[in-house]
Amino acid sequence: MLKQSVHRRKVFYISGFDPKGPSHYHALYAEEAAKQTPLNGLAITLGATRRKGRVTTAWSLTGRMEAIRIEADYEVLRWDDIMRQRMRMGSLEFAQTVLRTYWHFVRTGALWQILKTSYPPFLAGVYPIALLCALLGLAALAGIVVYMSAPSLVSIPAGLGAAVLTLYFGRRLERRVPIFWPLHIFAFAADHMAGRIPEMDERIALFADEIARHAATSPDDEILIASHSNGTVIAALALAAALKVDPHLLRRGPVVSFLTLGHSIPMCSLLPEAKALRQALRTIADDDGVAWIDISAARDGACFALTDPLSASGLEPAKPAAAKPKLLSLPIGELFTPETFRSTLRHRWLRLHFQYLMATERPTPLDYFLITAGPLTLAERFSAFVSREGFAKFRLFSAGSVT
Repeated sequence: MLKQSVHRRKVFYISGFDPKGPSHYHALYAEEAAKQTPLNGLAITLGATRRKGRVTTAWSLTGRMEAIRIEADYEVLRWDDIMRQRMRMGSLEFAQTVLRTYWHFVRTGALWQILKTSYPPFLAGVYPIALLCALLGLAALAGIVVYMSAPSLVSIPAGLGAAVLTLYFGRRLERRVPIFWPLHIFAFAADHMAGRIPEMDERIALFADEIARHAATSPDDEILIASHSNGTVIAALALAAALKVDPHLLRRGPVVSFLTLGHSIPMCSLLPEAKALRQALRTIADDDGVAWIDISAARDGACFALTDPLSASGLEPAKPAAAKPKLLSLPIGELFTPETFRSTLRHRWLRLHFQYLMATERPTPLDYFLITAGPLTLAERFSAFVSREGFAKFRLFSAGSVT
């Protein structure tokens, strides 16, 4: 007989730097959960989306597994509007922001620390700059060649036209190889940690209030705070702030669980000014009432795979015997047939980065739908798992510390 410790669950979900709103994530969850049902035996029924407030959208979940029934409420804590606003920057403002951002990462040594910690996210941050420089150089070369070979009467407009056309086709390259998206992410990280996005700080305070308010009157067995990619930074700040709003939040009844998927925490926490984030990480790690599970994949080049966000940030838990988070590895290459992996995933790194939220072709205990709609708490589900420590494949040097 299946064990059931969760009859009701509240999920607070915080997305990464993705301007798609809750409707996209509702559709994604419904489609992928249905694909996963034959593998995990968990049939999930979704309710319609409902707008709860200015920054929250939710829907109900009902999970059925043999004779077991689980009710859940899945609430998206929204910051997609802030992302869209950031991505509407004019070309000149964006160029200035990118230059300021990367100079700051270089000047403070944060970029070097990222490289020492894990080289794939370093490459993910640097390659857009290299591609942009190459594209600008190619456009200039095309303009010069056409200018020199065209008749004198039309040489200038022809040269400019060739340069613009080259840039246009280069911009279309974004559909296959993300160029501007990583630049936006790094710029957002730097501005957020430096306090230059006050609306984000206000939003995190609202998230914290929502979490604390729900916990105060919750009939749930588990409150699960799930986050993905850059959303793991927002989630850590929000959870720590909620603990400050209500110091008794973890003693009131519902189990509070913290799930980070494909985290990019060191990208922010290695910046000298990220003191609030480092304090938030320490607060969560040192509290016995929070179960923290981190899932990442070595094939995911957009995250800090199997990297302890605390030690990478120069932090050590006050209670080493109960060190958190528990690091688990999602073996993406083993969860699909070789044919599917080659055709769908291998060279699509953005698709790989979202696999944590999606169905597989082979069963896995690291199943997002079992975690969010299944009958066990996060800690119970992974109680027998051993944290994947000492993964050094992506570590070119020994990482330093931040004070």
